[in-house]
Order: sequence, then C-alpha cells, then structure tokens
Amino acid sequence: MGVATPRLFSCERVGELTPARSAVPDTLAGLAEPGASHRTGPGTRLQALEREWLLDLQTLGRSPRTIRWYRQKMDWYLGHSGVQTLEELTA
Repeated sequence: MGVATPRLFSCERVGELTPARSAVPDTLAGLAEPGASHRTGPGTRLQALEREWLLDLQTLGRSPRTIRWYRQKMDWYLGHSGVQTLEELTA
C-alpha cells in the first residue's frame, strides 16, 4: 500500500482545475471576522502576540529550530526597538 497524498486540485470537468477542499481545518479562520472572540487593541502587548504566534507555529508543525530562530529575532527586535504595544508598532 502506498501513502495517501493530499489532493491540491480537483477536476470537475476535463481541463478545469479548481482548488481542492483541504482535510485540515484553517486554524486562522474567524480571527479577523467582526464576531471573533479573539481581539487585539491598541494596548495589546507585542510579547503576548509573539507568544501566541510562536505557539501557532508549533501547532502548524514548524521545527523547534525554526521556532527558536523566530523567537531570537523577535526578542532582539522587542528588546532594541523600544516598541512594546501594537499601537506603538503601527504609529
């Protein structure tokens, strides 16, 4: 038996390719919608967003080495830029 590979496209008619529906749910669905329970505001601390983002990368299967690299870069930026909140970042 071979290993099943996910289909990236489906073919409804000959010559017509459309993206196939993923068997993996979109973990970011609903985050930007008005009714979403997860909200950020101007006072949101970037360290909290960084932590959440790194956890999301782990959930998505990124390697520990990749996550460490991202953490190192973000920690350096947050330590040297003087930016601590989302408002300061977008000002």
